[in-house]
Amino acid sequence: MSEQVVFSQLSRKFIDENDATPAEAQQVVYYSLAIGHHLGVIDCLEAALTCPWDEYLAWIATLEAGSDARRKMEGVPKYGEIVIDFNHVQMLARAFDGVTLLLEPKKDNEWRISGKDRAGNSWVVPVGRLINLAGNAQFYRADLDRNGIQDLVIWLGNPGLGLAPSAQYIIFTFLKNGRPCVFEPWGFYTATDTGVDDLLDLQGNGRTQLLDMQFDSGYWITNLYQVKDARWQRVHGWFGRLSYPALTRFNHYPGRKLIIKPIAGRNPQTDDLSLTQRCLIRGNVLPGVNQD
Repeated sequence: MSEQVVFSQLSRKFIDENDATPAEAQQVVYYSLAIGHHLGVIDCLEAALTCPWDEYLAWIATLEAGSDARRKMEGVPKYGEIVIDFNHVQMLARAFDGVTLLLEPKKDNEWRISGKDRAGNSWVVPVGRLINLAGNAQFYRADLDRNGIQDLVIWLGNPGLGLAPSAQYIIFTFLKNGRPCVFEPWGFYTATDTGVDDLLDLQGNGRTQLLDMQFDSGYWITNLYQVKDARWQRVHGWFGRLSYPALTRFNHYPGRKLIIKPIAGRNPQTDDLSLTQRCLIRGNVLPGVNQD
């Protein structure tokens, strides 16, 4: 078996109907481009038009087991080289939401998110390495603030031990003009193949809240953040059935009993994580993401 999945050029269009390409192979081409590019699982097209085999398998493994998309993308190696026109890659990026994950030129396994705003101006956000000893980053798409633009959530595990936060979110939301905002909280976040556990819709209206827990002075401090028009804000006071921030004891025993008032001499506090969010207002590059 080849060590790479290879993409090269077409002379005319995606599939030449006059050749003997099997129907299943034709479907592989369509799905590997449309679905693969949209979900960010084929991330090497611009860089070299080749994918190392192990990386390709890792990317498609993030698709739902038994799904049509995964079955057809797993068929790519069966038919050898898949032939595409590089111009079609750019066309597909525009046909979906214009957000693309690409390798950074001349950098070792570092990545960038790129796209265009509503005025057609290009923007780039370098996001560094998306793999560490905790594994590969996981990607999710949703319109978190219900403004009509699909947002991007990247979950990246923390390989550190002890009481360090277990993961980082790199959350891309988009202003109405299509410019990106990036929110990078660290916390005790978990994710699965079906979604992220800490991004919730507590009001049932399609708008997203982030539930965050940190510890300080012997207490867990639960904060709630909500996003509106691409910008995150910390909730103060009642939201649903709970008032935020909420305190519970930090110990080895499970329990959900709320603490109304800390004991004397304790003053548990956490930073407002929403203050770290940055938006690309001017220029075309937002640096410094995933650099902790």
